Amino acid sequence: MSLKRKIKNTLKYIFFPFVKVDKLPIGAVLMLHRIEKIDKEKLWYNEHLKISPEYLENLIIKFKKKGFKFVSLDKLRDVIVNKKKAKKLIAITLDDGYRDNFENGLAILKKHNVPFCIYVATGMVGKQFIYWWYIIEDLILANDEIILNDGKKFDCSTKDKKEQAFLNIREIILKLPQTALAQGLPELLSNYKIDINAYNETLPLTWDQIKALNEEPLATIGCHTHSHLAFTGCSEQEIKDDIQLSRKLMKENANIKLAHFCFPFGDKAAISDEHVKLLKQLDFKTSATTADGICQYKTDIMELPRIFVTEKNGEDVLNRIYTGI
Repeated sequence: MSLKRKIKNTLKYIFFPFVKVDKLPIGAVLMLHRIEKIDKEKLWYNEHLKISPEYLENLIIKFKKKGFKFVSLDKLRDVIVNKKKAKKLIAITLDDGYRDNFENGLAILKKHNVPFCIYVATGMVGKQFIYWWYIIEDLILANDEIILNDGKKFDCSTKDKKEQAFLNIREIILKLPQTALAQGLPELLSNYKIDINAYNETLPLTWDQIKALNEEPLATIGCHTHSHLAFTGCSEQEIKDDIQLSRKLMKENANIKLAHFCFPFGDKAAISDEHVKLLKQLDFKTSATTADGICQYKTDIMELPRIFVTEKNGEDVLNRIYTGI
């Protein structure tokens, strides 16, 4: 950011009540997934969903040294909706509902008094989930070539080619009927023996852990649908039913009313205006996307941008937000 722009933004904050502040930056929502040590033998596209506990703690400390304040989604929403004077706000969100959030992340977040939201896909908790991104990773790592049921071949002879094969097969899976993956995935990979229930016993949060999290003042449990469906492969009714099932199960099993939402695969290509409209009709307080960006007063709380944090970009994210505010 140029010195001229920094001075301009500073003056806007000083004369906050008297200026149009819609484009004034407030802070950012950070998007994380797993709190676990990275395995360099695995594929980066899955491993980049992880940050180690040590890395998370160091990043929190660095943000605080730069003057940032960690806030809940409720607080961020209040600032945006009511245009309250604020800046350097950071909200931490974690997608999907991985067990390591509780086992490896909770103690660090509590130690540093950091509010956070875990967007839970209830199908994961109910052990009814298909972790297809890990299933195809295992296949790719174990083979020098993958041949799909339609004859398409993917070279997996080197680590780089395995990474590319993962991305290519991922795109094909996302175009399958998302409500029928239990049939579609084994059919797609019919040349191989796969276990569609793999990882259900080890990766997700348990209901007891979710109940314990709900007792933590710093924690918010959000909705990430039940089945983590790509909306582009679903009808409006299928999306609505899946979200309502998630809410029902969360209420029945943990007595939690889900008020904050996160789009699965929430980039611009995966979200339409109709999807956003549906979320508003379902009376969520906020909904988060994977669209990259810093929050401003003009930000639509039903299309919150987030910044994806990995162990390779954490420092850059910090510097980008700091210079952008």
